[in-house]
Amino acid sequence: MRNKILSAAIGLGTALGLHAADKVTFAYEGLNYNILSEADKTCEVGRHDKNAQLSSVVIPETVEYNGTAYTVTALGDSAFYGNGYLTALKIPETVTVIKSCAISQTLRLFELRLPNSVTEVEPRGVYGNRSLYALWISTGMREINREAFNANPALTAIVIPEGIEIIHDDAFNYCSRATTLIISSTVTTISKMAFAGCSSLTNVKIPGNVQEIGNEAFSYCAKL
Repeated sequence: MRNKILSAAIGLGTALGLHAADKVTFAYEGLNYNILSEADKTCEVGRHDKNAQLSSVVIPETVEYNGTAYTVTALGDSAFYGNGYLTALKIPETVTVIKSCAISQTLRLFELRLPNSVTEVEPRGVYGNRSLYALWISTGMREINREAFNANPALTAIVIPEGIEIIHDDAFNYCSRATTLIISSTVTTISKMAFAGCSSLTNVKIPGNVQEIGNEAFSYCAKL
């Protein structure tokens, strides 16, 4: 019995190893990419070393690998995590997903505009950016995921665009310097601790369509 279990474990490990080996990563004009689908010819921006001196980055709509063009449809997990040099980032209209930690813990990124093609920012997709003071959220989104934009302490304003219906738990908590919060009329749900710790807010207008406000949605907002 033990030999059968060992053989199964070895087989699983081999299968996982082959799967990992099948992942194709390549560089194009100074950025790393991962192929997502050969059939659809799509790829995502891959992970970069936090010390990579990227500065102002313009992500192209398409990139080339081995003579084949791939459309960039996502920013991958931890793509620019912890980068100490990134000051500007332009994302093309082909991108639909910002994955977890893709734009997080950067030190010098001041502004970020998400194109309206983006339909999802995964949890902690844009969080903990020390210098990020201006953020434009995609109008293509219908929900703001848990912790999607939390702990961006330099943000001066939070504007929820038309089309957003649900703001999930901790979505913007501890954006402590934001003095302005504008919630669009399409929002129906503000979940727990969504804006907790936004301690510079002085007033908030809740739209009439809001049907649910979660526990501590505005806790630790001492100036409200």
